[in-house]
Amino acid sequence: MPELGEKIRGDNLGKTGAGAGTYYVWVECPVCNARRWTTPKGTYEAGKNRIRHCTEHARLARRHNFNLEG
Repeated sequence: MPELGEKIRGDNLGKTGAGAGTYYVWVECPVCNARRWTTPKGTYEAGKNRIRHCTEHARLARRHNFNLEG
């Protein structure tokens, strides 16, 4: 199993086309501890790209932080 924050190219994950040259990072959702490969946010820094919410928990976080006043 990969280490959290590990970076790898998409072609090593079986990606084709544009995804083959993209880098992916092994991350973990802080809520449900689900682990997956995803593209890094911004520039790659291992310490900043280890924890990312899964789709469901990211959606819930956005819903609870909605503000009409900007």
